[in-house]
Amino acid sequence: MDRMNSIKNIFQENYLIILSQIINILLALIITVIVTRHIAVNEFGILTLFITIILVISIFVDLGLGESSAQFIGEVADQEVSSQIIGITFIFSIVIGIAFSLIILALSMFVDTLFQVKIGSLFKQYWIYLGAIPIYELSKAMSKGTGLLRQWAVINILPRLFFLFGLLIIWQRGTIQLSSIAFVFSMSYILSVIINLFILKPSFNFEGINRLEVLKRVKTFGYKVMLSSLVFNANISLDKLLISVMLTSQTLGIYQFAVMASNPIVLFSRSLGISGFSKFIHQDKIASRVHSINLLALVIQSILLYTLFPVFLSVFNLEKYMAAHQYLPLVLVAHIFLGLKQPYSFYFIAHKWGSDLLNISLITLITSFVIYLVSIYVWGIYGAPIGLVYTYLVLWGMLKIRYEKNIKLNTK
Repeated sequence: MDRMNSIKNIFQENYLIILSQIINILLALIITVIVTRHIAVNEFGILTLFITIILVISIFVDLGLGESSAQFIGEVADQEVSSQIIGITFIFSIVIGIAFSLIILALSMFVDTLFQVKIGSLFKQYWIYLGAIPIYELSKAMSKGTGLLRQWAVINILPRLFFLFGLLIIWQRGTIQLSSIAFVFSMSYILSVIINLFILKPSFNFEGINRLEVLKRVKTFGYKVMLSSLVFNANISLDKLLISVMLTSQTLGIYQFAVMASNPIVLFSRSLGISGFSKFIHQDKIASRVHSINLLALVIQSILLYTLFPVFLSVFNLEKYMAAHQYLPLVLVAHIFLGLKQPYSFYFIAHKWGSDLLNISLITLITSFVIYLVSIYVWGIYGAPIGLVYTYLVLWGMLKIRYEKNIKLNTK
């Protein structure tokens, strides 16, 4: 009875976030089916590398501003002050977006040589539009700090929603190609930023607030979170980057399909962390029921996904990706550990444990690089899921151990 009540309470507290994540899963499913049916497997591998590089760089140029602002907003009780913080952060985000676009343009000149894949032309075509991505990510982070779950739930689905609409428009007018997919991907973030401005309602009247306070928090706390996020995303991108260098884009496309198929099982876990973020700031520890229900949900989803995967491929005529099924068991195990770490990650950010996050991510990155390199060299593509399990297992284990030590220290 207690377990059922806990599950009921979890869903009551998080239903908006869970609903948003379910919609995101459905959107991602439809997008994946459309994209993979219209482009070759090797082109899907190129698209994977394109998006991976963009998202890693977007975290770097963020400089920790998003998490610093979210934490700042979560501390203040006055709505007007929150709107002012959002306004200040938005102005800074425009500068970050411009810098991001210039970095992408510079990268386009040598990325083909670096990864042995013809991807530079995509960066040259759309570099100016891609500057909207870090602006969107900053606005999404700020909505998390407000504690208003309705805002976050809407902002969360916008890029994929616009992405899907754009793909359907192109599909109706002609053939979907790799370049058109990259264009729609870029424009989806521009439209999302515009909508986010109306949702967050930033105030540009900065009377009575220190405009540099946000930057001070970046200096003392945010940059550590940024570095840990950058290192973490380097961790989860290592497999794709090394596959593109050591193997082929076709192999990367098959492997990435298995990873993308597994990603939805983590969304509920992220919902627990996102919805609890503003509460974590004022809580001494994470409720034990969060961890138990999180594990239960991850296991059930993994079993269902593995069982239904061949059916999914058959229904949508995607048999060319059937080879991904052999990688799926290890990839799913890895994603269970990724899901288990989600509440810990958000709790660390809420309590400004940025140094711990950074140290853990760095240790994992160094050891994961060696594991990936050796595994892929020895076993080829089969080594990538092994490295993935190791990466997420170590991240979860080290976060859990550090969390328990910090809790003991704080209770003394």
